[in-house]
Amino acid sequence: MGNKPFVPTVTAADVQAGIEHGEFAVHYQPVVSLHTGKLLSTEGLVRWRHPTLGLLSPGMFLPVVASAGLMPELGA
Repeated sequence: MGNKPFVPTVTAADVQAGIEHGEFAVHYQPVVSLHTGKLLSTEGLVRWRHPTLGLLSPGMFLPVVASAGLMPELGA
């Protein structure tokens, strides 16, 4: 009771270091028709292989990337 999930905090400096060290990668996810089972398209989802926090989803770092003006460096 009262336990809150651990939510890591990252800084713009952390993101910049991650970019410089090649820690970001795109993971592709298929979009499949439920009616036919055929592949319709794919979407690319950026993930950060953080050296101490593990694999981070975009919600953990994209707000920092956007507010720090680092989208071009990330390749977006």
